[in-house]
Amino acid sequence: MAPTHACVTGMAWSTALGDDLTETWSALRAGRDGFREVPSDRPLRNRLAADIPGLPHTLTAARRMHLLTVRTVEASLKDAGAAAADCRLVAGTSFGALLDTADDGDPAHPGAEGSGDIATGGVDTGPVDPGPVGPGGGPPPHTWPRSVAEELGLRTPVLPVSSACSTASDALAAALTLLARDPDTPVVCGAADVLTPAKRLGHTALATMSPDRIRPFDRRRDGMLLGEGAGFLVLESPQAARRRSARVHGRLLGAGASNDGAGLTTPNTTGAGVARAIRAALREAGVAPDEVGAVAAHGTGTRLNDLTEARALNDVFDGVSGPPVVFALKSQLGHTLGATGVLQTIALLLALRDRAAPPVAHLTEPDPALRLPLALPGSDASPLPAGEKPCGLVLTLGFGGFNTCLVVDSRST
Repeated sequence: MAPTHACVTGMAWSTALGDDLTETWSALRAGRDGFREVPSDRPLRNRLAADIPGLPHTLTAARRMHLLTVRTVEASLKDAGAAAADCRLVAGTSFGALLDTADDGDPAHPGAEGSGDIATGGVDTGPVDPGPVGPGGGPPPHTWPRSVAEELGLRTPVLPVSSACSTASDALAAALTLLARDPDTPVVCGAADVLTPAKRLGHTALATMSPDRIRPFDRRRDGMLLGEGAGFLVLESPQAARRRSARVHGRLLGAGASNDGAGLTTPNTTGAGVARAIRAALREAGVAPDEVGAVAAHGTGTRLNDLTEARALNDVFDGVSGPPVVFALKSQLGHTLGATGVLQTIALLLALRDRAAPPVAHLTEPDPALRLPLALPGSDASPLPAGEKPCGLVLTLGFGGFNTCLVVDSRST
């Protein structure tokens, strides 16, 4: 019998505020952020970014990506007490061999002389056969997660995912489907994304980058700031988790998705598409809106995205007594693009466990367009609604109209 949900038996993250689950969670609850000035030789709207400590920018982007992913996947397996050889990998990123590189000899280009190739994890190996060619002439998308799986001894083939800023959420949704088909094989799933010059220049050109600070759901919000990070979960069927007496952090109950792109980067600001994804996720999970205690919002701090998300949440939770508390990690970790959804999922599981949401940093004038309560700065954390509201939502909205919602709870059974 296919499982109706998945148990989270392992989880790990690498963020601008650190890697340790407990210490990083404490920093988030305290309202700290991981932004610093990251040098650039190109003019940017803002040099602040939330980059990963101890991951030098002198390395190629491909190499940084490989190292970041390997250490986070390895940490999630260790947390689960799971053997790599028993697990398969679903890994996502918005990082691409062509999207985030230059063709002018930039050392960040995976194919540049001496830079290493993304198919080998960015390791300098000398002349190599580039192997299969993907769209646009770069290596195909499976080469990056395959190199991670081979280094760690995970099962192959791997499943790569790339759906802009909904990538991580879609990776977790795909893992849930795989478990339904094969309940005996645990899945390590998540995403990673690194800061690159192209991303910083791109968001400068799009004017989506704030010239000041990221303030999700604030009247004065004027854009996002970039971050980098990785997060991975080990998902197991309930029966598999019971067989090995695994510790369970919580459960992934369901997922829903929609696509309503009004343009390449513009959301459908009615919020109807996002609301559709939320309702689909709640239906699959068998959860009612009045059982939801917290929402890990996408919260980019851009005017249109926040407005779109606010309208969707207002619609879904209209008339609910004790509506969920909304928080937004990008105010502390930056916009981690493809890794967003899994970092939000880990934080949400911890928030549900502690019955407290981390504050939205730098929020001073909450936008009345969002009628749900926001986790406000100035205290250790905002308490979640009283009563039996054990579940939470993760929301991600990606360029191209990718809307994904996950439903989780922190109970072990």
